Amino acid sequence: MTVRHLLSRNSKYEFNIILFICLVVIASVKNVACNQPNIIFIIADDLGWNDVGFHGENDIPTPNIDALAYNGIVLNRHYTLPTCTPSRAAFLTGKYPFRYGIDTPVGAGVAKAVPVTEKLLPQYLKELGYSTHLIGKWHIGCNKEELLPFNRGFDNHVGYWNGYLTYNDSIHETDFAVGLDARRNMERYAPQMSSKYLTDFFTDQSVHVIKSHNHSRPLFLQITHAAVHTGTAGNAKLPTGLLQVPDMEENDRTFAHISNPDRRLFAG
Repeated sequence: MTVRHLLSRNSKYEFNIILFICLVVIASVKNVACNQPNIIFIIADDLGWNDVGFHGENDIPTPNIDALAYNGIVLNRHYTLPTCTPSRAAFLTGKYPFRYGIDTPVGAGVAKAVPVTEKLLPQYLKELGYSTHLIGKWHIGCNKEELLPFNRGFDNHVGYWNGYLTYNDSIHETDFAVGLDARRNMERYAPQMSSKYLTDFFTDQSVHVIKSHNHSRPLFLQITHAAVHTGTAGNAKLPTGLLQVPDMEENDRTFAHISNPDRRLFAG
């Protein structure tokens, strides 16, 4: 049994990636031509149907996600593709990814990617005057510089190019894979990311983008958290193995009502 099945065995439906939030912030921003909306899009890797409160989950509190659902629109008749790269590719291109050769996650250093002939959403938005930012995971190809986020429509990227990153130390590579990297555009950024638990770091970076945004232009911000995806492809040498939390003892106390230890880690 895989960890994914173990964590989500009580779920009615399982989505490896559920794009559960597409928060379009339609704000009255002065000096924005044609009242173009600011757009914030959040991706949560490996979040199951039954892992959020608004779907009836009682073990894991998700008040902020629930508030978005209760005050917005829940698209419960829509499905995403079941793995990392295809799901992102479909969102960014608006096409079925198998049409351009993407049907599995792209491995580190593999010469496979969403082709540059496919125009991506941030490229369209830049043509409309948007300031475009990506915080977190890219994972639609990175073996050539032309495939990197800042060459495919994003003004700025803080995060990682591939599929995994540790939550607590943001290492560049391990003994079983390469390219597990922390980046600010082309710059290696591991020391800065290592200063905080990765979820907190990406959240802080996202808040900074929003607060420092020049309101003369509309904003597109794509936030692709590492959570709740496993860290470093499940490196057995890590103390917590597949999943990592900021503090194990505190996490066990907070979620003592959850009997399954892997589910407790997932909740953290």
